[in-house]
Amino acid sequence: MKRAAGAPSSARGVAGAGAPPPGPVGWRFPLVALLLLLVFVVVGVLVHLSARASFERQMREGFQAVRTAVETALAVTERETLYMTAFIASDPEVQRLMRQARDEVAAEGGGAGGIRAAAVRAQLLALTGARWDEMRARYATRQLHFHLPPGALSFLRVHRPERFGDRLDAVRPLVVEVNRDRVPRSGFEIGRNYASVRGVHPVFARGAGGLEEHVGSVEVGNSLADLIGQLAERFNARFAVTLRADRVEHSDRSEGAFHETPRLAGCACYLESVSDAGVGELLVQVERPDALPFDGYRLVHLQERWYAVSRIALFDFGDLKVDQRPEAASGVIYVFAERSDAVLEYHAQAWQTLLLLAIGYLAALLGAWLLQRGLALAYGRRIAATEQALDSVQRFSSALFELSPDALMVTDREGTIVEVNPRFCEATGYAAEEVIGRKPNLLKSGHMPESIYREMWQTLAAGEPWQGDLLNRRKDGSLYWDAHAIVPVRDAAGEVVRFVSFQRDITWRREQAQALAASERLYRGIYDNVQEAIFLIRVEADGGFLFVGSNPQHARATGIPTERLCGLRPHDLLPPGPAAEVSANYRRCVESGHMIRYEETLDLPAGPRAWLTSLAPVRDDAGAVELIVGLSVDITEQKAAQDELRRLATTDVLTGLANRRHFFERAGQELARVRRYGGQVALLLLDADHFKRINDTWGHAAGDEVLRRLAGVLREVPRSTDLAGRLGGEEFGVLLPGTDLDAARVLAERLRECIEAQMFQFDGEAVRVSASFGVTVLHPDDEAFDSAMARADAALYAAKFAGRNRVRWRER
Repeated sequence: MKRAAGAPSSARGVAGAGAPPPGPVGWRFPLVALLLLLVFVVVGVLVHLSARASFERQMREGFQAVRTAVETALAVTERETLYMTAFIASDPEVQRLMRQARDEVAAEGGGAGGIRAAAVRAQLLALTGARWDEMRARYATRQLHFHLPPGALSFLRVHRPERFGDRLDAVRPLVVEVNRDRVPRSGFEIGRNYASVRGVHPVFARGAGGLEEHVGSVEVGNSLADLIGQLAERFNARFAVTLRADRVEHSDRSEGAFHETPRLAGCACYLESVSDAGVGELLVQVERPDALPFDGYRLVHLQERWYAVSRIALFDFGDLKVDQRPEAASGVIYVFAERSDAVLEYHAQAWQTLLLLAIGYLAALLGAWLLQRGLALAYGRRIAATEQALDSVQRFSSALFELSPDALMVTDREGTIVEVNPRFCEATGYAAEEVIGRKPNLLKSGHMPESIYREMWQTLAAGEPWQGDLLNRRKDGSLYWDAHAIVPVRDAAGEVVRFVSFQRDITWRREQAQALAASERLYRGIYDNVQEAIFLIRVEADGGFLFVGSNPQHARATGIPTERLCGLRPHDLLPPGPAAEVSANYRRCVESGHMIRYEETLDLPAGPRAWLTSLAPVRDDAGAVELIVGLSVDITEQKAAQDELRRLATTDVLTGLANRRHFFERAGQELARVRRYGGQVALLLLDADHFKRINDTWGHAAGDEVLRRLAGVLREVPRSTDLAGRLGGEEFGVLLPGTDLDAARVLAERLRECIEAQMFQFDGEAVRVSASFGVTVLHPDDEAFDSAMARADAALYAAKFAGRNRVRWRER
């Protein structure tokens, strides 16, 4: 420790010659030593626990930030693939070519088809080639694929047009479900060649009858390698994606990239992609990577560096079940976040603390021993003992001054530097002799406002301590941030004679704060500008749920401003039934501890809407779920479109009754029910009499009006459980569950009378229409519904032959 010339030093007294030797310390000194040791151990444990908790919190916050970014990036990638597939599937030219492809492949024997299918494939490739180039350049898209139903029959790989005609049902469950249910879907999927985030959208085209038909699907896949590469550039972390060995080996790897993928014995997995070449070597060196926690991290020492290693589960779409995840993840994203500086700083601070505590304990022990020894001496020896104790304190303070982890600077009352410690020299680059006798302004960077220095000296001049952060300049010109605490030292008269400045380098903390602020701005930008509605729910101690935030899109979509939503519970916004369902879903998310997804329909201030909602739990330091993050996508128009497609697929366009296909499907179901459970089901067939004469005399518009009026009669008279349908031309059918032959004959007669009572006006002329009826019942021994149709048709022909406008029946 360097001191200025003439600086006072501690007085050191020595025992006078001939003084009597000290007496024995007896039993008191060991007891005092034990008590002091206990005190210092307790202080050391508390300091260590506090430092450890701070270090763990810092590591956990960094892990949570990276995990949130990865999950957000995966969700955004899924939405992008769905947007791209929806855009392509809505192109009328794509719809026309896909319908033509379906028909030509079927006509040419299936599979790859023949010459005509190849011509359609070439047209579709020419149409989508430019879009494919743009998608690869803008979104790093890896795959654009067109499939034909049923299942997943490959028609065109735009990314590999030379391959087509193979069935992918075993490796494309996502495509199989979309072609089956005709609902857009997205998710992570391990394919034949590589794993990626995929979106699939059904393709509909108008058929020959003017009805929308499902003709295939379009698939877009985005590479995980590109995704983790973007994340590695954004965060100070390295990523590796692995796939479970049994999932990869179960797939067809004969032609794909998986054939070259290295297998890692430590985790029984294959390395699918990495953010950089060295990540694979890091993963191999991790002991039991499959034992890493999904909801935490493990600190490991690899290649002379410290990494916080965590993993994020990827679930293959083919393994997922409704509201239930599989027991094991199909893939894993490993995250290696280097934390060498933080670990080394934590260890250094721990050793420094331990050293200071040891020195303090020895000094206190020495003081106690001296005090104990002095009490045993005569009055004359007490002065010497006191001087020795003071000298020990001086040496202790000197040791603390020398070994302090903070930079210390002592100035006189005029601000001249009189003493600095070694840590100050390390932090500033100045030797002690270069600063002693100079003013502290030699450290000024020139980037701090002068008002800060004025306020600092005004505070010190008033005899008060001052604290604050200053940007200083080292001897080599580099800048660094210091946290300053300047304390005035008074003499016995109460006058300020010295100022002691404690300085701690906080450059790293400031940089971390700036990085955290940048991350917060990135998060806020995503939160405020995504097209999905996001809301936050706090889990209360009593098991209730409280809304605490939402983004602008949520407020627009629901009609509930954020300031009104905050502080409310589900039953404050919704009727009891929907509120209970919403709370049940929130509770299911908390109990499972994982993200869940479901569809719901809610009547909110903005109107009734259908939502696809995802809920993700957020845990506190103790591991308990304290928040739920919700993300909802408005699928109202999509659901309406699905309902309309179902209606068009089962309804006759002109009359609004069931069409022939739907009528025969329902009839087949009723026949199966009769065979299994017994019971009565009757069938009515009716045909408008002389309908051709109406068309020929007054035109087809008049004929259409007659058919609509007949349909109106059939809708109003039968029961709600009955099914009326138009079977073709002017022929109609009515299916009557739970009705025997006699009751069916009575109903047929009522219908005949209602139709006969209808009056039409065509070109000023009043016209009446009649209908002939054939009645029968379904029997358990009917081989098919066609048998009952044949009986009813025979009875109808008998009614026509007997003069029309009458009812005839046949039981067998």
